[in-house]
Amino acid sequence: MLVVRPVAMTDLDALTLLAENAVPRLTNLPADRERLEERIARSLDSFERQAEFPGDEQYMFVLENTAAERDADRVLGTATIRAQAGASDAYYTYRQETLIHASQQLNVRREVQTLALSHEVSDATLLCAFSLDPRYKGTSAESLLRRARLMFIAQYPERFSNILAVAFPGYLDSRQQSPFWESVGSHFFARGFQEINHIAGLRSKSFIAEVMPQFPLYLPLLTPQARAAIGREHPAHEGPLQEML
Repeated sequence: MLVVRPVAMTDLDALTLLAENAVPRLTNLPADRERLEERIARSLDSFERQAEFPGDEQYMFVLENTAAERDADRVLGTATIRAQAGASDAYYTYRQETLIHASQQLNVRREVQTLALSHEVSDATLLCAFSLDPRYKGTSAESLLRRARLMFIAQYPERFSNILAVAFPGYLDSRQQSPFWESVGSHFFARGFQEINHIAGLRSKSFIAEVMPQFPLYLPLLTPQARAAIGREHPAHEGPLQEML
């Protein structure tokens, strides 16, 4: 029988394996035992709290096969709810906007798409850190794990925001590189995308605001590959996103 339950410290080995096998690697589920142990402890504390409004609570769940003969086969997946995405650190996103450049003298009016750093998701409840054994993707087990989080939110609405956001990994090409990073981030960080992505999972993401430009990014100045990647999820997550739409 498959059940979804709160994470326990005894799940550490299984969570480490799920994090290592996640495609792509997830910043909110780092493949690092020490960080995962901290997140399990934080989840245990969150479930124990008598929360009356969303704060820095994080609720981790695991999908368990209670009929498995080996402990290594019992935990099939994991998913997390962050009660408030930006409770501890600001949650950064890019917001697409339109700027109008006009000149009566030249009889010119151009609408230009831009991207601006935003914290607008910081107050939302975030559904994140979803990882599942590849054998169960696309099955009722995946649906059970996704729906269980929503059922928990419905049961304890005071613990969560009225706005829910879902964290989907961004697009990577066949080389597992980010076209958006190559066009933007690589000019401001002296390290590659995979390394920065790993660091983001282990530490505070405040370095994003410290290093990335604060001014809007003009989309026409980006490469065609970078523009095509904006708002696009990783190919491995296209199916789950379509189910939500």
